[in-house]
Amino acid sequence: MQNGPHQEFANIIGAAALASTPAKESLPIPAPVDGDVTMMLTATVSQIPQLASITQKWTGPISVAIHIASESDIDDFFIFYQRHKRKLGKVSFHFLLERFDNRSVKSLGSPLSRLLQLASDQSQTDYILHFDIDFVPDAGSYPRMVETLQTDKEVRNMVDEQTILFVPKFEWSEAYYMNLTSEAARTGWGIPESVYPTDRESMRTLFTNEDAASTKMPYFRRDNEENPLIAQKWVGARNGSWYTVPFQPGFEGIALTRRNGVPGYWPNFTGPWYPKVAFVEECDAHGYKLAVLKKFFAFRTRKADPLPEVERWANDQYKAFRKHLPDRYQTHFAVPTVEDFETKLVQPSECQIAIDGNLSTAAALTSDAREQKLLCEWYDFTQSKDHRRQVPRVIQGVNVDRKNQSIGDISLVIHGSIDRMGRLLNNAKRWVGPISVAVYTKTPEQIQKSFAFFKEHSDKLSKVTFHFFFEKILVEKEKLYPHNYVRNCALNFTDAEYVIILDVDFVPNRRAYGDLHDLVLNDTRVREALDNKTLMVLPAFESTMEVDEDSVNLGLAPPTKKDLIREVNVTKTVEAFHLAKFQPGHGPTNFSKWYSYTNSSFYKIEFDDGFEPYVLAKREGLPWFWTGFRGFGKNKLSWYEDADVMGYQFAVLRDFFVFHIGASSTSETFPWWTGYEYKSVFQIYLDVKARDRDPKKSFLFQSRKNRFEGYYY
Repeated sequence: MQNGPHQEFANIIGAAALASTPAKESLPIPAPVDGDVTMMLTATVSQIPQLASITQKWTGPISVAIHIASESDIDDFFIFYQRHKRKLGKVSFHFLLERFDNRSVKSLGSPLSRLLQLASDQSQTDYILHFDIDFVPDAGSYPRMVETLQTDKEVRNMVDEQTILFVPKFEWSEAYYMNLTSEAARTGWGIPESVYPTDRESMRTLFTNEDAASTKMPYFRRDNEENPLIAQKWVGARNGSWYTVPFQPGFEGIALTRRNGVPGYWPNFTGPWYPKVAFVEECDAHGYKLAVLKKFFAFRTRKADPLPEVERWANDQYKAFRKHLPDRYQTHFAVPTVEDFETKLVQPSECQIAIDGNLSTAAALTSDAREQKLLCEWYDFTQSKDHRRQVPRVIQGVNVDRKNQSIGDISLVIHGSIDRMGRLLNNAKRWVGPISVAVYTKTPEQIQKSFAFFKEHSDKLSKVTFHFFFEKILVEKEKLYPHNYVRNCALNFTDAEYVIILDVDFVPNRRAYGDLHDLVLNDTRVREALDNKTLMVLPAFESTMEVDEDSVNLGLAPPTKKDLIREVNVTKTVEAFHLAKFQPGHGPTNFSKWYSYTNSSFYKIEFDDGFEPYVLAKREGLPWFWTGFRGFGKNKLSWYEDADVMGYQFAVLRDFFVFHIGASSTSETFPWWTGYEYKSVFQIYLDVKARDRDPKKSFLFQSRKNRFEGYYY
């Protein structure tokens, strides 16, 4: 056993005991069907016989990760397999080999988290049931669960849209278990299968007669608490397929989830209990809801209390996880990133696409070579388990100079899909400084269109840097645009000291870059305010005329403040953005004051709920955009709430503004359900934030680094 203490079985070559391994015989798994579910579980070799009971009840695919700690474990497994392989036709086995350098560590148990992750990763269906080897499901649960996912749209949508569905777990009550074991010891035949519950009604009867109880975690046992998923609610539930439950620390259970898109298992747990507790806590941190399936259950077939030293070890690991948990919450924001795109060497044979030229050299890449290289990256992404991936600084205009960034430089931070990039030309014409653009990408064709756009307009985009944000669409609602994921990408990979976070359909006033840069360098009050957590608002305006949403006519945007005020007061062709539709969004700007203000270069205002302006800010220290939102509504508003909680102040710049090019916001219409949907997502955001409103506890950007500190609250 080489190359580290943990290895997957398939990677071990040359072991004599494995030379004639019939491992392929254990994998005659048919292609998954729509709504198919794989039961995933872990086991040591001594626990493997429990599979015989499970396969009698569960007739679908099973993914089992087995801990191998010695050559005798290998021998024992294959003895079991040869005896029972006819019953294991739908079971796939995956192995984790471990070398122990410390006997005391070996006695504490298997690397349960790593095994759980292995079993999950090797599952082939869209849905997985996170099961336990010491339990058996109720009879016929597999076909009923698949049928539920196929026919019950409500349940299917819940699992697809960040809800964990739990299967309740039961065990014998202490008194009844003692009676059963005493009788089993007297007869010598063990506890007969006939006494175990087989369906919901028999389970309800056992529970009502106090012969069975909901399982208790050792973590709860000391507090004499029962698992709150069960109690009387499951037993008494008659109608419907599910009911919701609130999250409580210590939750764990048999969970039905999607295979992709859920958090991974924290890898540092060894021994019993806590890996699934940690998994549920992370899901809760990601905004998942919890619910219980009414028509399914699992029953423990054996009870074994661990030794006191194992219990102490497990508790210590859990405490370490809780300390580490805040850092783990960053996974809601962090996206796998290709940091070395510029220097990454790629062999054409790795791409599986037809490419020209040699991408395996470190020479300067032409635009065509960069396009081919990014297509290779896209192919790698599609073959990976990544849900999202970001590739920074793929295309850089000829005048982008990262090494000689000027002091006090200001960058526009913009995002969009390629079909809206035509609007970027307006920004490039009005703004002669750096622009950081994140391009949302779902297909290779969009990559090709992006490069074609850049080649056609490269002279106008000389100060623009393009980053690409890849995403796989796994569920229906992911077809909605992920504003905040892409905003974070554009914001994280700009090098400027100051930023203006803008939407692609807004443009600043003429000469805004030069005038703002001079203001930041020469006006000490402005510089001090920005450096001391003040967001400088650029008032937002829009046209009152009928304009097509696809319009990119820059002539609609007044070039100066004087022109804008004339169009507001005289021609009535311009008005404050969104003010008629959602007054809180920009009302605190105090437009009437701005029109006539002639004193200093800015005036202070107070933040109010709903405020979502466009601002100039110092990049370092800004919060992340919360990524739970998709589509229209609330996504930017949440960022300003975070900034307010973190102690940011607000002020309005006297001589600058931004203008929306496109249809008036008062003419926008959205499906009837969006109001409810966005309020629901925003409530999740508020619930998560409400846990700890300490302004010091938030993800913070660090200047010129792709790292963050603090934690998500």
